[in-house]
Amino acid sequence: FFRSTASVPFLDLVIVAAMWCCVSIPLVFLGAYFGYKEESMEFPTVTSTIARAVPEPSFFMKPLVGISMAGMVPFAAAYVELFFIMTSLWMDQFYYVFGFTLVVFVILLITCAEVTVLLCYYQLCAENHRWWWFSFFASGSTAAYTFIYSFFWFRSLEASKMLITYMLYFGYMFLICTGMFLVTGSVGALTSLWFIRKIFGTIKEINGDVLFGPVSIDAALLGLPCYMPLDFPATQRDMGPGGGSSFSTKKDVTIHADLIVIKIADSDRGGGFVLSTTSIKHSTLVALYEDVFIFFNTILAFFRSTASVPFLDLVIVAAMWCCVSIPLVFLGAYFGYKEESMEFPTVTSTIARAVPEPSFFMKPLVGISMAGMVPFAAAYVELFFIMTSLWMDQFYYVFGFTLVVFVILLITCAEVTVLLCYYQLCAENHRWWWFSFFASGSTAAYTFIYSFFWFRSLEASKMLITYMLYFGYMFLICTAMFLVTGSVGALTSLWFIRKIFGTIKVD
Repeated sequence: FFRSTASVPFLDLVIVAAMWCCVSIPLVFLGAYFGYKEESMEFPTVTSTIARAVPEPSFFMKPLVGISMAGMVPFAAAYVELFFIMTSLWMDQFYYVFGFTLVVFVILLITCAEVTVLLCYYQLCAENHRWWWFSFFASGSTAAYTFIYSFFWFRSLEASKMLITYMLYFGYMFLICTGMFLVTGSVGALTSLWFIRKIFGTIKEINGDVLFGPVSIDAALLGLPCYMPLDFPATQRDMGPGGGSSFSTKKDVTIHADLIVIKIADSDRGGGFVLSTTSIKHSTLVALYEDVFIFFNTILAFFRSTASVPFLDLVIVAAMWCCVSIPLVFLGAYFGYKEESMEFPTVTSTIARAVPEPSFFMKPLVGISMAGMVPFAAAYVELFFIMTSLWMDQFYYVFGFTLVVFVILLITCAEVTVLLCYYQLCAENHRWWWFSFFASGSTAAYTFIYSFFWFRSLEASKMLITYMLYFGYMFLICTAMFLVTGSVGALTSLWFIRKIFGTIKVD
């Protein structure tokens, strides 16, 4: 009507309609035909014919609250790339990085699946069995956040004030978000279906009662032992008869300003053991960074480089370490030692259960090597800009994006580690402690490997000192990243395992 060049010719409309009638509709009925021929899906365990009444949930466990909050993390994972896609779509700018788009799309789907699985698990813990539509709308709420974002983005478009402009923009964005809602919702619902069948498939019926996979309930009716897979390192536990763990030590969680330390102390070792382990832990980490930094600074000073740090600044850093860092460490250790000991959420056995031979994909080394892929992919795009700012002397302003990506990185590390630890427990492997730490910390290994590929684009000099400085400082950065991500994964897994085993009721 307005004779716009953006209008689609009538012939193209006929071709699209013909493709819908001759391709899309036959494929739908063909898929329905083959689906109808498949065997019906069976329940993974015995079910009741009468649905259990759902108790009144707390505010944060209400389905509407979970649905409204579920789309935040997936939307944040695709937020940066979404800005460039919107710019290309509505500002007629060319878009070349389709590889990034594919990576972000995969991250979006993985994040939707993980968040929906966790929220469905929380709903099941709250005795709410109505998870089907909840999982669909929880994952699909990412599209709602995208549509809301389109309102804010429209303000930067500087479009005309004509009504047709608003109709076209929000109409097409509504269609895009509807398609996004169906895709993300389907991913969340199907993943939750797989997860629910997986966890209920581990329920075994014994003498008319049921119990979950690798855990045996120490009840008088069953007369079976109960072992909680809460495995501390062998050097930090008392060994009972037959190599089992008696768990007779006092277990505390020490939280202080620098690190979070799990310490084991019994009455024989006393406070001296706590102070000695705290000193070794803190001194080892600081000595590593201090020695590497002083070594590189000495070399830079020898070459009379302007990047070398003056001696006075070194003295100030050393004074801050002695007068601020060390007192905070021992202050945190002191208050942590005064806290009450951590108690097991259920009855444990004095003899550790033997771990069966796992399949290839359930081996801990395989899980550790694969765990860091998703967190690294979540921060890959932003990491490129950070590396460019760090090593190419370019200014970096979007610290808000950095904070968002950092939060996404930690959340993804926690979610992936919890899922992998759950798989290890389903495989009857109770040695989850160091597995959770290294699985989440493997993100730093992928970052360090990526630094090798990124170094090729730096066009640096061929001097040995260049390689030493670059890879030395990247090693320090990745070491810190390993400690942060590993701690997040281990503590989240500790919370998760205490949560699921705390639901076990022993008569």
